[in-house]
Amino acid sequence: MVLLLIAPFRIIVLRMARPRHNPTDAFSDAELAIGGGITKRQFQHIADNGQLPPGSGRDIRALKRVAAIGAFVSGGMPVLLAGYVFKTLLSVGEFDQEDGEVPSGLSHLARKLPANIIRDHVQGIGDYWYHRGLYFAGEGAPDTAPGINDYYLAGEPLGSDAIFEIIDRQYLFVRNIELKTQNPWADRPETVDAMFVGWIEGWSRSEEFRVVHITERAPLDKDWGRPMGQRLQAQATDRRNRAVATLTINVSLAIRNALDRVAVFRAERKAEREAK
Repeated sequence: MVLLLIAPFRIIVLRMARPRHNPTDAFSDAELAIGGGITKRQFQHIADNGQLPPGSGRDIRALKRVAAIGAFVSGGMPVLLAGYVFKTLLSVGEFDQEDGEVPSGLSHLARKLPANIIRDHVQGIGDYWYHRGLYFAGEGAPDTAPGINDYYLAGEPLGSDAIFEIIDRQYLFVRNIELKTQNPWADRPETVDAMFVGWIEGWSRSEEFRVVHITERAPLDKDWGRPMGQRLQAQATDRRNRAVATLTINVSLAIRNALDRVAVFRAERKAEREAK
């Protein structure tokens, strides 16, 4: 498969036979576990309990989901609770990604890649291929290493990263690091640091975990919905400002980190094969 860059931000894909040992956007169970920063046994629990995206097999959607669940595990959650929590949060997070998952920020970064990098490393459309182009963009150049170059810096957060905040195990907010969010409840254009999504119920009971979306108590199609939403947003924001405990999960960064880990793992395996 070859990509032809014919105009800014527009790529045409020509499908060609893939050479043997060429990296792909399909992952083994070991790679999914490594990407998510979890053990193989934890990954098996995720898979056995139906917490991978439906029909994903072992593709990039599966890696993104495992990366997100792994991020919640690193925040102290048991793996099964983390799976249920993220699946629920994803359903109310209102992300508009084509794959139904949280945005990684890679597609925006990949727009800056030069044509030769696209030709050499980007063999398809999607986060795996965007990451591959960015990760190896500095290959052969001085003062660079895989994941550290003019286009990509592994492990670094982006201003557009999607962040979940869980306040005192009761309130769910979504925000970006730098970008302000429009407040849908305000009478006039107004931005807020973080958007209140809803109330958390059943925190300690995996299968019963749910989020009561703010629109269930302040429906936008009712005359009284908007002023009610304003009050609820203000009350939740006040609790956020006075929180005893806040769990902050940068899911976008977790996805990029997962792809970094898989890239390192594959590079090590390739070196082992070549050394034989």
